[in-house]
Amino acid sequence: MIQLKTFHHLLLALALFSFLFSQGCKEGLSQCERNNLGSGNGEEEPTADCPLTYSGETPMGPSGSVFDKQKFILALEDSISSAVGYQIAVGYKGGIIGTASGGFARKKIDCIYFMSDCNIFNIASQTKSFTTAALLQLLTANNLTVDDLIWPYLPTDWALPAYVKKLSFRHCLGHRTAVPGTNSDGKSTTNFAGLKLSFTSAAVDSLVVDDNPDNNKYRYLNADLAIMRIIIPALWKQLPDADNELKTAPAITDALSKKYYEKYMKTRVFEPVGVIDAEQKAPGGDVKTLHYFSSGNEAGSAFETDWTSHGGGGGWFMRAADIVKIIMGMWENDEILSPENRIIMMDHPTLGWKQGFTTERNTTRGRAFSHGGDLGASDGKQVHGAFAILPDGIYVDMMVNSNIPGYSGANSNTLFRIICNAYEEAW
Repeated sequence: MIQLKTFHHLLLALALFSFLFSQGCKEGLSQCERNNLGSGNGEEEPTADCPLTYSGETPMGPSGSVFDKQKFILALEDSISSAVGYQIAVGYKGGIIGTASGGFARKKIDCIYFMSDCNIFNIASQTKSFTTAALLQLLTANNLTVDDLIWPYLPTDWALPAYVKKLSFRHCLGHRTAVPGTNSDGKSTTNFAGLKLSFTSAAVDSLVVDDNPDNNKYRYLNADLAIMRIIIPALWKQLPDADNELKTAPAITDALSKKYYEKYMKTRVFEPVGVIDAEQKAPGGDVKTLHYFSSGNEAGSAFETDWTSHGGGGGWFMRAADIVKIIMGMWENDEILSPENRIIMMDHPTLGWKQGFTTERNTTRGRAFSHGGDLGASDGKQVHGAFAILPDGIYVDMMVNSNIPGYSGANSNTLFRIICNAYEEAW
């Protein structure tokens, strides 16, 4: 029989051995691998680096029907579990009521890092709805509407063709500008020089039906929202609360457009709803969430890690839960989006979520709205995300950092369809 004192000594020896063994193992790991020890899945405790908070609210429908949050989230997970990694967040009445994450932010070949609720994604074109919210705030503050013309808020040294002087904010937000440009080389076509070239060149003839831009053919173009990176500071410049540097500047330069688009988005759209660490570039330059084609052994890609010079139509870095907070704020906080501007986003003929750059679906409980974001490279590596505003005041965002095996040509519209199907089954 081991005496108590001897037993205690044995426990101490085992503890010391375990500590030394673990330290020896860690010494054999790279710095990256040591940093990633302990990363895991599921809901994480709020920290300064991951300010997530959860609400206990349960969504209720008419006649006492109850939304089964767990069934909804499990259905979403089942649908996208074949992706390399995924992140899900669900919101209700201003709070995050559930999250889920799984798979890998980085696979073993790239120094393994498990996906968690706290990983940062490039949200791609989900950005466009947030840029639109900022613009609508400033139009209202300047006593303008979406039918006012954009040209007075473009740099005065741009030689604008006659057709650009007929374009309204509505034409940009509804992707009916007919300006030249492509989405395949987003950086060069949506930086300051690229936007100048697009908006000072002749219209694309195949998109122009007649002399009325309302009849221009629809074409989704990142430049149509990236131009707001210049216009938002120009509109803010007219207001008393603008920084003195902006108010006294003779013109909106590239540097001013980058600085004050970012500042306006952070202070007037993100921070009021508790999103305090969104950035247009990967935090600290460290991209923990890489993009993949499939679950094979190929290395991942970070794509572009700094969108400061060509954002507006895409490129903010944040979490699924952050996106849900912002969308809830847009729909429930009049300081973010006025009731009148919500109606504009939902029902205006060529703006917002009826037509234009977003998607809508009818469910048995009412109309659902979404905006997605997709990035892909020629080697097949990709990232997809979609948020949805569902009936009964439920909000959700899903992000995946690869294709989704089992879905041919999967993209953000696929995610929206998955969300709506799971929502129907959750009551």
